[in-house]
Amino acid sequence: MRMNPNTVSWELAVSLADDPGLFDAIRATVVTDVNMLVDLLNRSRCDANWMSAATRLRSLTASFGMEELREAAELALAYAPCDPVALRAVNRAAEAFSRAN
Repeated sequence: MRMNPNTVSWELAVSLADDPGLFDAIRATVVTDVNMLVDLLNRSRCDANWMSAATRLRSLTASFGMEELREAAELALAYAPCDPVALRAVNRAAEAFSRAN
């Protein structure tokens, strides 16, 4: 059977097995952190804040197999703060993530 590792739910389900309370708590925290980091990227005006938010977003999304958001965070790391191309990619990926979760 082939499973899709590109969702927070699948990664957490594998990690937490049969503890639905812990699963829900961690999943909610991941969703909150993703939203916070995307917001920080949208508000960043200096290199340090931009790099910090993009690096943290890349790490978080890589940890849970969120490939589209991880790629968008990689793009943000390659671009200057507030770059519209990078911000569009991050916001588009974050919207898709929010719809899925």
